[in-house]
Amino acid sequence: MDDSLKGHPPKDPKVDNRDTLPYEVSVNEEVRRKIESLQDVKIKRCEKSIYIQPMTMTYKQNGREKFWDFIKTHDSVSIIVYNRTKDSLVFVKQFRPGVWIHTTDWSVDKSTVDVQNFPARLGITYELCAGIVDKDLPLDVIAQQEVLEETGYQVSSNDLELVTSMRSNVGVAGSLQTMYYLEVTDDQRVSKGGGSDKEGELIEVVEIPVENVKEMMFDQKLARPAGLMFALMWFFQNKYQQNRSPITSEEEGSAPVRLPSTQLVARELLQLVRDLLLTSLRSIALRIRIVWQWTKAGQMDVSHVERSDGWGSANLVPPSARKKQSRKVIYVRQRRL
Repeated sequence: MDDSLKGHPPKDPKVDNRDTLPYEVSVNEEVRRKIESLQDVKIKRCEKSIYIQPMTMTYKQNGREKFWDFIKTHDSVSIIVYNRTKDSLVFVKQFRPGVWIHTTDWSVDKSTVDVQNFPARLGITYELCAGIVDKDLPLDVIAQQEVLEETGYQVSSNDLELVTSMRSNVGVAGSLQTMYYLEVTDDQRVSKGGGSDKEGELIEVVEIPVENVKEMMFDQKLARPAGLMFALMWFFQNKYQQNRSPITSEEEGSAPVRLPSTQLVARELLQLVRDLLLTSLRSIALRIRIVWQWTKAGQMDVSHVERSDGWGSANLVPPSARKKQSRKVIYVRQRRL
């Protein structure tokens, strides 16, 4: 893991009352007022849903009867969006009732919550651009559509790089989420995004400079899912270098440059061979220098014997002691490749 990700002290995990972070830039700030306009909250049991199906499974395991409650739900896609022009990551903010309800005084015997005491902003999350798989289309095409709908960037499905897939909410759901990585530029934005009007989505699109993203990651006052944390760790580990700078206007229209995995492996192997050769050459040069200085002075006879344990011995016999055949032995560690 990137060393810069370590050592961040946890911040106070109490409820966050901030509307925005000081370093975030909103693309469609007007949506925020609509998101926070929460009223007439009523809570009841879910009897029928087109998104989830609560179920109970009974089974026998190791001779013991068991049961488990779970939810059948859709698989999903998520996209890490990096804006090369601004050197920032693109996130979406939206109101999540499940998050909000856990910040209130609600209990199962209550059918409402006082929104004056518990405003909507308590349930606003920072997330990756994402969407459920509810169409019979390739996953990268669904991800492409979500990027346009939520963030306003017009991209090709070929621009999306597969990161990995994972199971989400394994305790009660276990649906499959497929994650992609995408680099965009300002000239690819064709709208402000904000979600589907038809579905009544209210999504605020924000850009956070990469230099501030790690601070956001470890801010426990922010509501953000575990998948977001993994995505950002992956980004810093695999895509972003600290000396990387925003692209220039001349580069803005160019496609992102990516090396295939085979080229990355070859590059690393070449670097390893180079390092090993340099180390060996330095060691040989040092030994030649020592032997040359000794023989040039005429003070020592030098012979060398290789030992099976990897150590070599330099037998140094001073002229004054040659008749007595007394000698001093110095062992020198040899580096073996």
